[in-house]
Amino acid sequence: MTAFERPDAEWLDHAATVGVDRIAAKVIDACALAGGSSAPAPQGLLVPEPRGGWANPRLPGWVHEWSASSRERTSRGAHYTPAEFATAVVSEALHGLGDPANLSFAVDPACGGGMFLLELLDRFLAAGVEPSQCVTRIAGIEIDPKAATTTRRAVLAWQLLHGAGDPSPATVVVGDALDAWPGTWPTPDLVIGNPPFASPLKSGALPPEAVAYRHHHAEVLGPYADLAAIHLWRATNAVSDGGRVAFVAPLSLINARDTAQLWRRLEDEADVVSVLIPEETPFAGSVRVFAPVLEIRRRQENQRRSLGHAVAAALGIPDVPGLDDVPTLATIAGATSGFRDEFYALAGHAREQADVEGAADVRRLVNVGSIDPLVCSWGQRPLRFAKRRWERPVVVPGELSGSVLGFVERQSRPKVLLATQSPVLEPIVDPVGDLVGITPTIVLTTDRPHHVAAVLLAPPVVALAAQRWYGTGLSETALRPTASTVLELPLPPDEERWNEAAALVGRCSPPIDGTQPVPDRSLLLRIATLMTEAYGADADLVGWWVERAGPHLHFRE
Repeated sequence: MTAFERPDAEWLDHAATVGVDRIAAKVIDACALAGGSSAPAPQGLLVPEPRGGWANPRLPGWVHEWSASSRERTSRGAHYTPAEFATAVVSEALHGLGDPANLSFAVDPACGGGMFLLELLDRFLAAGVEPSQCVTRIAGIEIDPKAATTTRRAVLAWQLLHGAGDPSPATVVVGDALDAWPGTWPTPDLVIGNPPFASPLKSGALPPEAVAYRHHHAEVLGPYADLAAIHLWRATNAVSDGGRVAFVAPLSLINARDTAQLWRRLEDEADVVSVLIPEETPFAGSVRVFAPVLEIRRRQENQRRSLGHAVAAALGIPDVPGLDDVPTLATIAGATSGFRDEFYALAGHAREQADVEGAADVRRLVNVGSIDPLVCSWGQRPLRFAKRRWERPVVVPGELSGSVLGFVERQSRPKVLLATQSPVLEPIVDPVGDLVGITPTIVLTTDRPHHVAAVLLAPPVVALAAQRWYGTGLSETALRPTASTVLELPLPPDEERWNEAAALVGRCSPPIDGTQPVPDRSLLLRIATLMTEAYGADADLVGWWVERAGPHLHFRE
């Protein structure tokens, strides 16, 4: 593969002013000269030669991308793929397939300026395929006619650069990839690319054709499935049995409610070979992406690799097998989390404890920032709530009414409060029932609070949660449980170890009154070790859990 350096912004500004057509003509002539097939025609461009020279088939695509306004890109959901990322995705897609020359036909259904197709051409050439024959193995679909033309010119330039005396025309059609693909095409054994991203939650974001396709496949695609998810499902139906799909997609697709059925269906029909998760977003803006590589195997197969397992492997999250068919937390607990109404109602009635000393009944307000594993800092460290700093915030039930009173009273029992947006699951036990969890704290009501907290502290459960909920939090490692997903976590098979751990949780769970001590390090590690044994998991998980938690574990030596 030849490395080409992307020009800087100043050069691209000049080139965009000149126009893609004239830049592409200059590139084609330069590639022809470099490939020894013809002399270039004189070009009077007022653009300096870019770094690396004009003989760069990727230049037209870069100029086309730079020339498109942000409004145009937004309307199409277009996020053009950097060459380096396209290289990484193609490498991931071809990994384990052996000789790339065995790949007979690959399609990019949203080919843009041709970055993926050019990368595939480089791979075929490196495998010994003649340049003109390389081109017969690729095809592209592009809804933007200008982008399609740009790709055709880039492919022509690539052939000339590599000495093709009789270049083959590039198979790039203008159209919507959700429509029928040309009947003359062979069934592809690889569909690869970067489909358009567009959130259906934004008014008018999805074109009518995509909405119609999603409606026609409602058994797989939820009513708010992203445009990328729609294209992913279309691609998996187009590829041959045994072929692969490698698509760039927004990270939100992993755990979005409206793609859950899509992933369940794909687990029946595909093996997730790998998942590429870039450390930093390769696109302008803040969209976070991943690139799953799916191998389609429609015949019944055993031991398919799920998306969760592939994500875990990509991130270094330990695998925890054998927990798919065991009882869950839902069998011993219920869970809820307040909504916006409860949040603002509590904010309106919050008081400092010192101001209600004479009240017969007060409840302490606890937010996620005051919760760490078995540690609650209420009364020991100020907390932020409703844009205010509080020392010891409380509410008086006698001052409440309606739904907020019901919300508080439902928490008036021993329970577990669980923080969100943290790298590990962070439960505390309320043994008295006088804490009120502020939204988005999750409240787990149960007759066995110490056992529930032990489950949430278990390193195998945290590893499983990190697999299942990856991408839902505000950061790469943050877990964002919901009241429903937390109840899907498995219970341990070994009840004896579980009971031992629950007893230790009880020793670490005094009433929260501002004088509560910090748990001893040895007790917390013993709980983690016992729960790891209770799940029959590898002892190394404890070290992984401690490292992942980092400063969130407040040990007392």
